[in-house]
Amino acid sequence: MTLLAELHVGGPIEPWQSIGVAVHDGCAVVGGVRLRFVGGDAGLRGWGVAECDPTPASIDGVATWSAEVPASEHGGSLQVLGTDHVVVNTSSLDRTCAAVEAATGAPLKRIREAGPIRQGFHRWGPVIVEVVESAQVTAP
Repeated sequence: MTLLAELHVGGPIEPWQSIGVAVHDGCAVVGGVRLRFVGGDAGLRGWGVAECDPTPASIDGVATWSAEVPASEHGGSLQVLGTDHVVVNTSSLDRTCAAVEAATGAPLKRIREAGPIRQGFHRWGPVIVEVVESAQVTAP
């Protein structure tokens, strides 16, 4: 079963620190997931996965690599119990969900129609990967 181990997060570190996240050497471990702050525009820049063999270099345009689940927390004063979900925006729910399933073996659990958006949900261990299709997202 594929597990989420690391997220590369764009944007400044300061907002994270202002809510109590302890950042050391550009990283924090929060809710069982290592956050590596990479600067640039805000948002998800890529993810590290564990127990995914073989590990692809990309899942529908999201940079992907093999990583180990962090052994300990150093998230600061938040006392986070876990990471609930990570959201991936896409121009095609069907394409992205098929890519997630092909790369990780994690099946699409359900689709939710919510007005102008569609949401698909995959489970990677305790974390839900939520794929959101919107006309506002341009194709990769």
